[in-house]
Amino acid sequence: MNTSKIKSMYDSFVNKYGYEPTYVLSQIMWKYDEQTEEVFFKLDDGYDEEDDEQVFFSCHGIEDFIDIAKDESMDIDGGEDFIITNVFSMEERIC
Repeated sequence: MNTSKIKSMYDSFVNKYGYEPTYVLSQIMWKYDEQTEEVFFKLDDGYDEEDDEQVFFSCHGIEDFIDIAKDESMDIDGGEDFIITNVFSMEERIC
């Protein structure tokens, strides 16, 4: 995944709204069957009952998300069970 795209989207969001996004709408691909899915990543690990069902994965901020996005290895034994294949948008809330 192109991490410069992620950084650019993040910077654009912060410049436009004056605060950091809470969610990232992304596409993942499961390593075990190569099926894709659109999911929300949360950019903080705080629990919120309202979004718990809609959040696929919680990160410790944008740098943690970028680190996950850098891992493009299809090795099932290392890292996460998925890779991030696309990032669609940064969001304040899940609609």
